[in-house]
Amino acid sequence: GISTVTISSWMKASKAKRGRKPGTKNTTAPKTQPLAAAQPADLRRLAAVLEEIADLEAQTAKLDTLRTEAEELKNRLTAKQA
Repeated sequence: GISTVTISSWMKASKAKRGRKPGTKNTTAPKTQPLAAAQPADLRRLAAVLEEIADLEAQTAKLDTLRTEAEELKNRLTAKQA
């Protein structure tokens, strides 16, 4: 009572879970280098870059908030003058 399409999708999903690309027979997906094998200098640089990204994202959020506040203040001032 199970369609061939369902079985085919299960087979493709099973290959993907085992690291194989659907539609290929014995090709495995390339393995990535684990972090444990990375160089300490690279790990330190990665941490520094991620920290800088987080800081810049926080500054961007603050800038957006200030821009919104400035627009609201401008609108209030022009509404009072009209």
